[in-house]
Amino acid sequence: ALAPNEAVVHRALAEVLLEAGRIDEAVEAFQRALALAPKDVEALIGLARAARRQGDLTLARQARERALRLDPYHPAVLDLPRD
Repeated sequence: ALAPNEAVVHRALAEVLLEAGRIDEAVEAFQRALALAPKDVEALIGLARAARRQGDLTLARQARERALRLDPYHPAVLDLPRD
């Protein structure tokens, strides 16, 4: 794996996977990014989007709430569905 300890690499991979419709893999990649950088708001936003597409509304809500606590005025966080 390329740069296995770089959160940004996992986040970028997750975004590509999400765009390609590989939702389960995207969720895993976002979670790897967050394991390395727990305060990565962009990864939390991505995880919320991916989890919602996966049908895991609990995980989506948790990721959104964590992102909101870290950056309550981030436009992408505010755009995430609340349910």
